[in-house]
Amino acid sequence: MTTLNLKKRPLFSRKKTITHQKGKPGDFICFGRHRQLYMGWIEKCRENTVIVRLTPSSAFYFGEERTVVNYKRFEMVKDSLKTGILRTL
Repeated sequence: MTTLNLKKRPLFSRKKTITHQKGKPGDFICFGRHRQLYMGWIEKCRENTVIVRLTPSSAFYFGEERTVVNYKRFEMVKDSLKTGILRTL
């Protein structure tokens, strides 16, 4: 007669991997979603995501004033581009 090992094993590790924080609140970022490019300011930083307040033109096309973006999905806007964008707003 053979014995069976019936212990339950977890399917994945319960440890969360925390990504290195890219930005801080107040930084200007851009991200793409649905083949569109949106821009906004970081409001809050979480473990792997940031809460972004969109610029008025981006909010018009996106349909919301704020959204959540993963660290892998956004890029920081350089200061030289940032001043040009803010002048047009």
